[in-house]
Amino acid sequence: MERVVFGVASLVMVGIVAHGLYSSLPPPSKGQAPAFTLPAIDGSSVTLGNLRGRSVVLAFWSTRCGPCIEEIPTLNAYAEGHPEVTVLGISVDKALSTDALFRRAEKLGFAFPVLHDRGNSVRSAYRVNGIPAHFLIDETGMLVGNDCFTSEPGQRRRVRRELFGHP
Repeated sequence: MERVVFGVASLVMVGIVAHGLYSSLPPPSKGQAPAFTLPAIDGSSVTLGNLRGRSVVLAFWSTRCGPCIEEIPTLNAYAEGHPEVTVLGISVDKALSTDALFRRAEKLGFAFPVLHDRGNSVRSAYRVNGIPAHFLIDETGMLVGNDCFTSEPGQRRRVRRELFGHP
């Protein structure tokens, strides 16, 4: 019996350590963008793989995040000024139903699709630990950068300059 308890405890500890190591990894900035399909504000679903051939900006945000709300007009201007780029707002609001989130998003006036990552599976795949966070994906589905605080030196500044015109 002691062996079984020790074995289970060992497995739990290995799992905790592995999760801690994975979650402490910086968000990806190169390589294939993690695939996803999420519900959109208009009732459809958006699948990242269906956007191949277009550049994509993923903007992770929340209705409780002041800086996220403040940047909506700037992201709207970027989306409107760069019609060749698909901008997607990915809400990580867990506590809101998708309907409640979409009502709030409509009031905020997004000029680009808003998606709901209620289970935070996409947030986990991109290892987003703080918001707002932005990822740039090229036409082939490859990550080309992010502006997360744990990014490579200079990358955050480059991505923020591209999206917002300032570091």
